[in-house]
Order: sequence, then C-alpha cells, then structure tokens
Amino acid sequence: MLGVQIDAAELKGLADALGATEKQVEAARTRALKRTAATVRRMASRRLVKGLDLRAAAVIRRRLREIRKGRGLQLWFGLNDLPADAFKGRVRQTGAGVEVGRRSYPGAFIGRDSGGRQQVFKRRGSGRLPIDVETSEIKAQADEIIGAGIFAEVGAIFMRNFQQDLRARTAFGVGGR
Repeated sequence: MLGVQIDAAELKGLADALGATEKQVEAARTRALKRTAATVRRMASRRLVKGLDLRAAAVIRRRLREIRKGRGLQLWFGLNDLPADAFKGRVRQTGAGVEVGRRSYPGAFIGRDSGGRQQVFKRRGSGRLPIDVETSEIKAQADEIIGAGIFAEVGAIFMRNFQQDLRARTAFGVGGR
C-alpha cells in the first residue's frame, strides 16, 4: 500500500494567511481530496493503458476504486491478470499457439466465448475439456507505472487543489464564518 503524507503545518499556515475558518479549511480539504482522487484515477488510467499496451481504457477503469475511510481516502487498483484479448494487437493463430501483438501464448487456441466474442483459450489437460481463458500478469509492470510515475505527484496535486479551493472559499465567503 502506497501512502501520501500531507504536511498539516503547511495547510494551517495557508489557512492562517488567507484568514480561513475551520469550516472552510475542512470543506476545502474534503473537496481537494475528492479532486485529487479523480485526477489520480485519470492519470493512472491513461498511463496504465499506454504502459501495458491495452486496447481500451474500460478494462482498467473498472479496476480503479476510491475507498473513503474516516477523514482519509484510499485508492484501490485491481491488478490481477488480464485476458489475452485485452491487449493491443491482432490475435492470430501460429503453429506454436497464439500471438496477440508482441505477446505469445504457447499451446493456446482461438475460440468464441458464450457471448460470441473471440477469446484465447488453453486446455488444462490432455483432453478436450476443461479449457481456461489465457491471461497475462500485469502486477509488476503496473506497480512500477503507478508507484514511480503517479504517487510522486500526489502531494503536489493535493496542495494545488487545496490552495485553489481555500482561496475561492475565503475570497467569496463560502463555507461559513
């Protein structure tokens, strides 16, 4: 679990400089958290789609969740294996198996699922059945993309959102005195 620490003294200093009330500070903090979470989700979605060579962002967006805990916020990323057809590239049968873009699945074959969609399958044993959908592991690559590229920027994004919101609240007198 990656965490981000926000300096409370910096928040208090900004609030004192702007003459903000406790209610305004709390409202600005809450809104800044929500906006930061939305920004991080958007950034993660874009970078993961590009970094993992995925066909569509919907596969990743379904796996990103915000979890509210007390006064904090956590982001959950579902990084379990993805089916072979989620990656960019033409699905083609070769003598050794199936290739999807740059990824290869030895011993696999192309078939249709119950909904008629093309899938990449592999037999579990030597018999005709059972078969499983072929998947690729994304956890290591996704952890690198998320950890290094995104969480380094979260503190700055939060502070920018907090500062903008608090300035607007004090300038227009929104949020109670």
